[in-house]
Amino acid sequence: MIVGGCFRGDDDSGVMWMQHDAYHEALGIIAGICQDYTNLAHRILGDRETGWEFMCRFDHRTLQDAHDKIAATWRSRCLLTVRQMELPIEREYVKAPDVRGHWLKWLGDEVRSWTHDPHLIQLVVTILENQNNPVGYRAEANLNRELVFRYGDVPWNQYIIDAVRKVLDEEDD
Repeated sequence: MIVGGCFRGDDDSGVMWMQHDAYHEALGIIAGICQDYTNLAHRILGDRETGWEFMCRFDHRTLQDAHDKIAATWRSRCLLTVRQMELPIEREYVKAPDVRGHWLKWLGDEVRSWTHDPHLIQLVVTILENQNNPVGYRAEANLNRELVFRYGDVPWNQYIIDAVRKVLDEEDD
């Protein structure tokens, strides 16, 4: 994970470092859920001979940009609510919010919701199948573009919008 702001007001480096520390667990959630759905699809289709070989190891950089977009979306949508602490009206102490736990649970729920947009799952699987080659690079760019569109409520920094436009321009050529 690259620790840095992705949208206006995205400046809580403490939370970004927490997400950084949970980076490999988060990538496992993204890759694992997408691979589980791929296995399920192969079983449903009775496609045992060309089934999916589960990948436990992969180059983390292939999903880094996608992870960073999803992590920024969580910060934009959820962080303020998660950080709200209960008032200690009738208790002696206040339990600090579980920011890390909320982030990872939200991430799992979000990736599971991709069954409604299965092309996102397909892009992740394509990335895993084609790490560090032109097909994989194209899938990485397309996944990042799709995530920026999916999370259109996030006020993305201009450099992120420019990167998506570049991918769209390359597709038009």
